[in-house]
Amino acid sequence: MEIYFLDVGQGTSQLILLGEQRAIAIDAGPSSGDVLLRALTRYGIRRLELFATTHSHSDHLAAAETVIASFTDEIGSLWFLDDPGLRKSRFYARIRELCEGGELSHRQLHRIERDEFPRVVYEDRANSIRLIILSPDFDTNLAAIDANDPNKTAAVFVLEIGSSRIVLASDSCLQQWQRIEAERGKPLKCDIVAVPHHAGNIGQSDDSDFQWLYSRAINTKYAIVSVGTQNTFGHPKGAVINALRENDATVICTQITDQCCADIESVRHGLLAPLEPIRRSVPIKKNRGKSRDVACAGTIVALVSGGSVTINGLATHQRSVDNLAALGRPPLCRACGARP
Repeated sequence: MEIYFLDVGQGTSQLILLGEQRAIAIDAGPSSGDVLLRALTRYGIRRLELFATTHSHSDHLAAAETVIASFTDEIGSLWFLDDPGLRKSRFYARIRELCEGGELSHRQLHRIERDEFPRVVYEDRANSIRLIILSPDFDTNLAAIDANDPNKTAAVFVLEIGSSRIVLASDSCLQQWQRIEAERGKPLKCDIVAVPHHAGNIGQSDDSDFQWLYSRAINTKYAIVSVGTQNTFGHPKGAVINALRENDATVICTQITDQCCADIESVRHGLLAPLEPIRRSVPIKKNRGKSRDVACAGTIVALVSGGSVTINGLATHQRSVDNLAALGRPPLCRACGARP
């Protein structure tokens, strides 16, 4: 089984291939790209068993409109949040239009919210596959609406494939993870975590909270950061990468930033050749004089088989990161903490 952490720039989109031309998609990335739609076409997907948007920030939601327009007749279930921003979005307007025209049924629409812990939203027992909602619950969703902050109710999904576990954490906040940890009473052990909020701050958090998150709440082997070269938010944050590494996680980013390489153009098209045509072969090089869309690992492919999870091309990517570190200023995943 393959899980694609798509290189959408500063945003998030994940694609889970189920076989027989079926898939699950979580988020769709920003409006500036049609990466998810092109990936669905490339891999011959004819049916989305489940499509979810984790919250209503444009870097996760904006491209979703084109996906539901293209797969209207072949969406099993559509999951989204009633959060600040949803009703102003083109995504919501398109859903209403399709429902009014009879092209979508209200029975296909579901609100992302757990009423039990955890809540199973997709299950294939024959292949031991489950997709679970860990957060938000009703109270968390209401609090986010009151605070006018979609991140405070951003969905946390867990994909279980046999004994393997992948956590898709979107832009979830510290308070959500505190509740998850309190309910579980132990760390959530997983093979992969899609790092919350592009490895930035997670609500009202400080550096010590990241240590708590990746030691007490989540233990992971691989940490995937979906981040854009041109982002202006300081993602990924050094303290996040440091906490992950100190807790034995291998960090892999979709794109490289100026925190990791002084001359980004020198490594175009990336440390690991991007999958094509997932990203355009000739990306825009500059935005107001700054580099953009330079792959680090690019689209990251996780392979799940026989109870083990591997990252496609990982050894090549890690050697490239080490070579980059030897040239001068080391990338964050080599510079943080005490590890060599």
